[in-house]
Amino acid sequence: ITSFISPFSKDRENARKIHETAGLPFFEVFVDAPLNICESRDVKGLYKKARAGEIKGFTGIDSEYEKPEMPELVLKTNVSSVSDCIQQIVELLQEQSIVPPSAIKDVLELFVSENKVEQSWAEANKLPSVKITKLDLQWVQVLSEGWATPLKGFMREKEYLQVLHFGILLDDGYGKWRLVGWWRSVCARENQVE
Repeated sequence: ITSFISPFSKDRENARKIHETAGLPFFEVFVDAPLNICESRDVKGLYKKARAGEIKGFTGIDSEYEKPEMPELVLKTNVSSVSDCIQQIVELLQEQSIVPPSAIKDVLELFVSENKVEQSWAEANKLPSVKITKLDLQWVQVLSEGWATPLKGFMREKEYLQVLHFGILLDDGYGKWRLVGWWRSVCARENQVE
């Protein structure tokens, strides 16, 4: 999955043709957000700079945007939440047999939403704490970024034994392959190891 600012239909069509030539599927997803919503979400202040003439050729301000005519999916981000939009993408990929239906049921958001950050910090400051090493912190980050889905927290004994014994993480023990096995096979291919 890649994300590009691609305001011109000829560029998007070119990307589609490159994929088709390579025998790869291509799904155009139109993130449909009104200009005023884009400007309100602009944390870098780029729209403000473009309106002041400091940035030239800025999409939506002094450079046109050609709406996609027939995208495979339209995400209306002024109406749907980020999680809902992600779920729509996952469902499209499942419908097209890119992602197996059993792989992801719901998007698990492991980060604290912006409006609850202060409350979460207050709660966290009341909890007991332990000193950890930099390596431990890196593992916490790996888990917090969600690479270990479907895990909702730290690995339990059952999952740990699955990884040790089978070299993969099974879902509910019923043979649904997960990321650990996939990652191991990628590493093996890159290192030419069987």
